[in-house]
Amino acid sequence: MPKAGFIFRKYFGIPQALIVDLFARINKFSVLIIFTLLLSLVLRIYNLSQNMTFIGDQGWFYLSARDLLISHQIPLVGITSSHTWLHQGPLWTYMLAMVLFISKFNPVSGAYLTILFGLATVF
Repeated sequence: MPKAGFIFRKYFGIPQALIVDLFARINKFSVLIIFTLLLSLVLRIYNLSQNMTFIGDQGWFYLSARDLLISHQIPLVGITSSHTWLHQGPLWTYMLAMVLFISKFNPVSGAYLTILFGLATVF
């Protein structure tokens, strides 16, 4: 196979050879992975803005991310866990603040970030 790619590159150029090489590498496993990722993406995005619900913890993260952007108050701890003396970390608040800033405070943008992490997990 490498010899055929070399010959194709010689006569048609590098971009065309890369496209041919990409299609030549497709096998059943690759098609199955791509189909699974596309199905996962469609199921997560379909009717998202109507089906997205907020619970109290999510609201706290959104308010905390908003305060981080507007008043520049950086949260050092997150919400409390089932043990009131133990707090969760604020990493999600920081990531959500970046996404809210990019999307101009669109509340669905946090769901899109979650979809991105979900697709990475499926992969």
